[in-house]
Amino acid sequence: MRPQVVANRRLHQILLSGVVGLSLFFAIQKPALAQDDDARNGLVAELSDGQTTVTRVDTRLSVDSSRQPVDVRLREVREIRWSGTLLARVAGVHTFHAQLNGSCSIRIDNQVVLDANAEDAFVSGTPIDLTGGDHEIEVRFRLPADGAKSRARLAVFWSSPSFTL
Repeated sequence: MRPQVVANRRLHQILLSGVVGLSLFFAIQKPALAQDDDARNGLVAELSDGQTTVTRVDTRLSVDSSRQPVDVRLREVREIRWSGTLLARVAGVHTFHAQLNGSCSIRIDNQVVLDANAEDAFVSGTPIDLTGGDHEIEVRFRLPADGAKSRARLAVFWSSPSFTL
C-alpha cells in the first residue's frame, strides 16, 4: 500500500504504509516548524543528544541505526520524541505495537498505551478505545545503553478488529 495524502484546510494528513486496511492518519499543522516554510506531512520529530535538540518531520514512526545514522546533525542521538495528531477514521478498540531495541512509550490523548524496554523484541500495548476523529499522539524512543546504540531500532504498528497486523 502506497502512502496517500489527504488535505483539509488546516491539516495535511498522510496514511502510513505497511498495514492493510489501516484506518489511522498522522497529521501536523503547517505552522509546526517555523523554520520550514513548506511543512511536510508526518509527525514532528525532536532528536536529542542530551545537550542539543534538532527537529525534523518524519513520515514514518521508525528508526533503524544499523542501516544509517539516525540524524547526521547530531554526533550521537539519545532520544527521539515524535508528536502530532492521529486521525482515527473508524471508532473502536486499537492496539499499538512496536518492534523494539531500546525503550519506547506511546501516549494517545495523554494516556499511556505502550511502555516498554526491550532488546530485539516485538511488544504490544494496552488496547485503547478511540472515537472517530483527531487524537493527540506522542511517541518517545530512548536508544539502548552504550555499546548497543548501533542496533537501535523502533518500528510502530497498530491494529484493531477491523484491521490486523
